[in-house]
Amino acid sequence: MPSTYCANDFDEYVTVQRLIQSDDGFGGKTSSWVDRTGLWCKVIDKSGGEGELNGRIEATESIECITQFRDDLDSTDRLLLDGVYYDVKRLENVNRKRRYLKIYADSQVAE
Repeated sequence: MPSTYCANDFDEYVTVQRLIQSDDGFGGKTSSWVDRTGLWCKVIDKSGGEGELNGRIEATESIECITQFRDDLDSTDRLLLDGVYYDVKRLENVNRKRRYLKIYADSQVAE
């Protein structure tokens, strides 16, 4: 991985979403995903795989997104890229210098 990036490297737009809970008016809670921010990233496709869900084979895909460092994201967020949702698995402060952030994410399996 290069130690520096330029603006041209961050060529894909990713929407970051966060799950929020709100009162449903009947004493319960409802959950919904809301857009938090958008990021220009360098997206690297990683390994994919297959798993079984309810007797069906489902494909998953892993990606790494590299972007400018920020500290307002966490591993409970999800990403939306080209119509596909990815669960954030891990965030890494690249070289511990607070310059770049690497986001590891896996595509969601349809339920």
